[in-house]
Amino acid sequence: MCPWPRMVLGFYGPEDHSWSPTLPRPTVWVDVTSTAAVKDKALECYARELRGGDHPRSLERIGDGRRDRGGVRNRAGGGVRGLPDGLLMGDVLIAHQPAYLPWPGYFSRLADAEEPVLLDHGQFTERGWQNRNYIRGAPGPVRLTVPVRRRFGQSITDTRIADGVRAGRHWRSLAQTYERAPYWPEHQDALETVYRTPWTHLAHLNEALLRLMLDAFSLPLPLIRTSGLPSDGQQTDMLIDLCRQRGASRLRVGTGALAYLDHGRLAEHAITVEVSTYSHPPYDSAPGRRPGLSALGLLLHEGPNALSVLRAGARTETKVCV
Repeated sequence: MCPWPRMVLGFYGPEDHSWSPTLPRPTVWVDVTSTAAVKDKALECYARELRGGDHPRSLERIGDGRRDRGGVRNRAGGGVRGLPDGLLMGDVLIAHQPAYLPWPGYFSRLADAEEPVLLDHGQFTERGWQNRNYIRGAPGPVRLTVPVRRRFGQSITDTRIADGVRAGRHWRSLAQTYERAPYWPEHQDALETVYRTPWTHLAHLNEALLRLMLDAFSLPLPLIRTSGLPSDGQQTDMLIDLCRQRGASRLRVGTGALAYLDHGRLAEHAITVEVSTYSHPPYDSAPGRRPGLSALGLLLHEGPNALSVLRAGARTETKVCV
């Protein structure tokens, strides 16, 4: 019996859409920016096959197709734009559980990300950072906790919020703490909209706050939820499967993940591990600032400079898997 193929490679032709209204959606995209001009030159050898005007086989339409499908970097200097379920071959997988108002180290790992993955299908953990975090306070850090309905073994995406009234208390705490911050007026309305929304599930609230903060940090990244992806195995095997799906050969994790990762399994699949750490650079002299608090304080006190502070404190080290 012949074994099942491990990889199927195909290509898209300029007129494929005329044969079928739906096309397979690739999971791997390769950046051809540096070779696009050479490819166009090579097409001159097929002058008889090329057409002019708005024909699918015109050089202009072929070039447009590369840009639309994410194979060429845009002219403004941004990253490669791929489909929601595609990343560049050899890119890095950065997978996080959706946390509540995360600390700066959470965002520092995403500063060069293409499509971060939210591990929202994972198990909800009590007394973790999925439903609580600290903000600065005059006498000391203030803990904000989102009350949830607990059920043994429930996933993060299935975890429901138990007390909607608490959102109003969190909003008042944020307003009292940061109303004098230089960039509070700029973000006040967006934050209030999130906290006035009657969320029923923790994952939805966390994702809304993550998107708000990513946009404010000038990191408008798409977020991919694992609850919407087919994934196999647990822990290391799950991450290997996600790397396969995303076309990633590098896995970026925090120091806490080193304790449970099976480095031998990762080496078997040629996946390199990047360990990300973060040290808090000084950025303002407001009272109550200390390491480990929510990144919201950094954002509201530093504004446009916040991303530079994130990058200044970020360190990434490649670990050899054996």
